[in-house]
Amino acid sequence: MTAHPPIHQAPAEPGGGGFLDELIKSRCADGAAQAGVVFRIRLTTISNSGISDSGVTSADASRPVEGDADILAIHPTLTPDADLPSWVELAANAASARVQTGDHAPAATPLNDTSEGTPETTIQWIVTVPLRFGVGDAPSAVASFLISSSRESINAALEALAPVA
Repeated sequence: MTAHPPIHQAPAEPGGGGFLDELIKSRCADGAAQAGVVFRIRLTTISNSGISDSGVTSADASRPVEGDADILAIHPTLTPDADLPSWVELAANAASARVQTGDHAPAATPLNDTSEGTPETTIQWIVTVPLRFGVGDAPSAVASFLISSSRESINAALEALAPVA
């Protein structure tokens, strides 16, 4: 999975961003996330009829072999010459996995899991939330958030971010 830089940047003035920019910014604030990104996942698939590129809405029996994640919005906003934060590539992989399995529920994946920690130990999580803006059941995009939380309180973050879908 390869994450591609944002196809546009939100204007620097307050309230000047687009819908997805404002959505990800407000959900980060509401869900106590340090950062967030909205991806459009494109999978290259192999089916009986050959290799093709498809978006998240592909419903054939093909098996994904490779993918790309286009960043539609990111918070905090990056400067045009900035590198993508390291967690974004991990988030793209988590988002792609969700699309490939067809799982549409919000989920949390530990980023730096420490098994020897207690349930109160704070770790970083990638929380993925499939988004459905159009018609049908397939997600149109996937939002991913970077959250620091204990195992005990990650469910509260999932509940706060679930309304994004």
